[in-house]
Amino acid sequence: MAQFPIPLKLEMTFRLQNAVLSQRLRVTNLSSTPAPFGMGYHTWFLLDGKPADWTLQLPVSGIYGQNEEQLPTGELESLGEWSALNEGISMQGRNWDTLLKATESVPATAYLRRQDGYTLKYSADEAFFKHWVLYTKGESDQFLCIEPYTWLSDAPNLALSDEETGLIRLEPEQPVELFTRIEVMQPTD
Repeated sequence: MAQFPIPLKLEMTFRLQNAVLSQRLRVTNLSSTPAPFGMGYHTWFLLDGKPADWTLQLPVSGIYGQNEEQLPTGELESLGEWSALNEGISMQGRNWDTLLKATESVPATAYLRRQDGYTLKYSADEAFFKHWVLYTKGESDQFLCIEPYTWLSDAPNLALSDEETGLIRLEPEQPVELFTRIEVMQPTD
């Protein structure tokens, strides 16, 4: 409470049904004053030591500039070579720790496809998850972390609107629900 003196109630529900893992986070502000809130998930996927066998597709529209502490400055830069994510990009030789803006009015869905056609479809509620972080823990070999974020890190201190940063203002006793799901998709003929 010394760090964040507003009591929040967090309820998380996981459901595994067939090839889909769904997650619901319900957050309720238990205080009498509004509270700033944001969530980011750090979901790791194994590349089996064969990153060339994997392709990532993710709808993004910009890359956020970061300062020396790797906090976003609020400045949005053009995608440049990152624009290939919109069509699909090989995981071979990637060294990522990058914060990206999700494309507005497009489903917030990442597709991680293996060469044999199996696909991991990672979906987040685009009404809340407006940013993605991609992290490979050095050059991609074993891991890719696909991270949907509702807000930019340090959002309360950025000179941007809540709409731009994704900061959620939790009103007292007004819960917010965040949904994500991961689906394993079989190859199609």
